[in-house]
Amino acid sequence: MALIWFFIAFFTLAMMVSLGITPIVRSAALRFGLVDEPDGRRKLHAKPIPVAGGVAVLITSTIMIAALFVFADPIKSILKSEIAERVSIASSPCARSWSD
Repeated sequence: MALIWFFIAFFTLAMMVSLGITPIVRSAALRFGLVDEPDGRRKLHAKPIPVAGGVAVLITSTIMIAALFVFADPIKSILKSEIAERVSIASSPCARSWSD
């Protein structure tokens, strides 16, 4: 059960980091001219649209993967305890049936 809460917390943290980085990347894209200009034919937007959104995703992914490496030992202990618990729960009916 602790593993589920770990993943929920990790996803929430990743979402908050992404929400914090995206406006910064957007303003930098506008400042440096990384925008899609409307041409009136195929592009229907009225004002320039930043096209550097992938940079925010890349930065967020890098930060979160680095966090996984920093906190690798606590994650391993959570995984080991979860796996041990699941194996003991799964194997207990088998052990009972063999002992009868």
